[in-house]
Amino acid sequence: IKKRRRTKDINEITEGEKPAKKTATKPITTAKAQLFKVHSNRLLKENLGIINYRKDPFFEDTLTVPFISSIVQSKLAIRAVLINDSKLLKTLIDDVDHVCSVHVKRSLHNDLAAIHYAIKNDNIEMLKILIEDLKTPKTDRCPFPTVSMTTQSTGSAKIYTFGFRTAPIMAGRGVKEGNNALNKDDMRAYSKYDSSEIVEYAIKNNCSRQIYDLLSEAFPDARNEVYEQVFQIVRSGYRKLAASIIGEIKDNAFYGFNYLHHQVLLFENEDLTINRAASVTKKTKDNFQLTPIHCAAINPNSKYLKQLLNIMPEYNILDKYERRPIHFAAACEGPEPLEYLLSKQVNFNDVDRGGNSPLHIAVMNGRAINAEILLRTAKEKAESNDSEDQVVHQKFGLASINRMNKSRFYPLHLAVLNDHLECVKVLLEFGAKVDVLTSTSSGKLTSLMLACQKGYFKIVKYLIENNAKVEARDRFKRTPLIHACMCGNAHIVSYLLRMGANASAFDSSLNTALHYAIAYGWYFCVRLLIEAGANVNCVNSWQTTCLAAGFLKGHYGLCDYLLTEHDIDINFKTDDGLTLVMLTVGLEVSLSSTQQLDYVVTKHKADCTCVDANGNNAFHYLATNTSGQRSFNMNVQAKHTLRDNFFKMAQILLDHKCDPNLMNNKAQSPLMIALESGNFILVDYLINIAKIEINADTSHDGKTLLHYFA
Repeated sequence: IKKRRRTKDINEITEGEKPAKKTATKPITTAKAQLFKVHSNRLLKENLGIINYRKDPFFEDTLTVPFISSIVQSKLAIRAVLINDSKLLKTLIDDVDHVCSVHVKRSLHNDLAAIHYAIKNDNIEMLKILIEDLKTPKTDRCPFPTVSMTTQSTGSAKIYTFGFRTAPIMAGRGVKEGNNALNKDDMRAYSKYDSSEIVEYAIKNNCSRQIYDLLSEAFPDARNEVYEQVFQIVRSGYRKLAASIIGEIKDNAFYGFNYLHHQVLLFENEDLTINRAASVTKKTKDNFQLTPIHCAAINPNSKYLKQLLNIMPEYNILDKYERRPIHFAAACEGPEPLEYLLSKQVNFNDVDRGGNSPLHIAVMNGRAINAEILLRTAKEKAESNDSEDQVVHQKFGLASINRMNKSRFYPLHLAVLNDHLECVKVLLEFGAKVDVLTSTSSGKLTSLMLACQKGYFKIVKYLIENNAKVEARDRFKRTPLIHACMCGNAHIVSYLLRMGANASAFDSSLNTALHYAIAYGWYFCVRLLIEAGANVNCVNSWQTTCLAAGFLKGHYGLCDYLLTEHDIDINFKTDDGLTLVMLTVGLEVSLSSTQQLDYVVTKHKADCTCVDANGNNAFHYLATNTSGQRSFNMNVQAKHTLRDNFFKMAQILLDHKCDPNLMNNKAQSPLMIALESGNFILVDYLINIAKIEINADTSHDGKTLLHYFA
């Protein structure tokens, strides 16, 4: 039997003997599954100390908002419309120094501007003011914020590259978007060239005839396009608006509508006069080949649908989008047409070209009664054990309740996206999964996340009451709280934090909820998160701090708030080693950027002596900034102003100990870089004002100052 060899103690090792090798211990790391573990709602700890906002404090209240940036200030136009304050709206229109446009979009996932809300609320007075500004905007408005955050591109590959489709590549491995996630908003506003989109929104949302006439008068070119969009109104079930528009063109053979299209939409209980059987199935030319049968299906009085189908029993006649009469009946304001078609054994699981079943259509348009009829009928058929119905039921559930359309949305998602709470209630009552996910390409979002994006507070509350997971994660590991912060829905952020949602939640790139709130300029969300204990000095995987996110996106008001009221490090560095001072001198040189540099350095004592990873200081970065110097259209006054601003920025750096003679890692001084870049304004300053040393030092490539001057 072999005896185990006794190991020597470290003190027993004699001189000359080599000690045994020590194996390096691996650092303890948290598993990814544990890092992003989704906790049950039962484990949430209420935090009732958080302010409770009953409505959105930015858009729906009169609370004071400090100036954050020109684009955030511009969004107050939406507040003016929602609280019906025409005085505030006129003030914003006249405030050309702080408001870049009163027609900016609300948020990242909400494309509505003030003019859309005026249409939605049937506010004629506000709409007239906004239309006037849209058609004749002020030309001397301040610009949109300067965004210094660059979007990291990973290229793109079309189907022709490899012969098959490929998923887009992320900014980092492990499904990471990095700083790209903080830079998704669109810095633009609606203009008079978007009139067609505005009019289309109006008719899709069943605007009043007065609103329609006002828009048609303001944008006459868009009126002809409306005549080609009548199918949008019909398939949404808005028969009165459709009837009034078809009434204008029914005698014009070009559009293909006949008197039956008009009558079945217009009549309440009058009798139809049908001259020929062929008129019943007459298809329009450009409006997706609508027939009078399709139009009759959205009239709550089923008398007309029955009459047409008795003449031509085309229960499954298709339009160009492959929608059948049952799809239109599902969008009807009343249940009679749908009940009639179901009594004729029409298939309620048929889908159109977009993969939408009648249930999808019903919940999309807020027809809760129709959705309930479809689900109840499907349940009765499932209990009857019909073999054909059983196959579809097992695959897609009752009436396709578990079926994705081609946009990768389930019926529950559509009900949430369109703010139809009653439809959500019906779907959950009949067994819809509350946390069902969208597709991977859509981000694997839950219904709660979609409601948080859109700001639908009642739906958020109802979903959580029905066990929707508050700490669920999407494809990028974002929680519902993060989605609410991205879109500035502070009343929802308040509700989630009070329930116990994690204020320090982060995504796969370590972007926290605070990163998102600051990057998209949401003041009230930032205050709530900090109140709930969020760390203001945290960094993401790209070493971007919350302060850096706000500064790079141009939300200087939030930066001021963080620096003034919270213990935050102003001398942060980006992943490239750039400080706030370097980022500021890299902006387009103007009075605004000069004031910003003075604010950062003089008021908040930012360190001007810092260098980046390549040994460059702020003077090196100012030397590479040639903004405005290559323009051939500047007048003499503009050139003098540009020169003064360059000199002011350089003087601020010089007064705060930034070395104009410092050599970087390539042995280049700011003067060498200024000469190489063509920044002759700074060359003038360095030689004549700063009086820098003129010597024979050589750079990394053997060049002296004489070479650069040449």
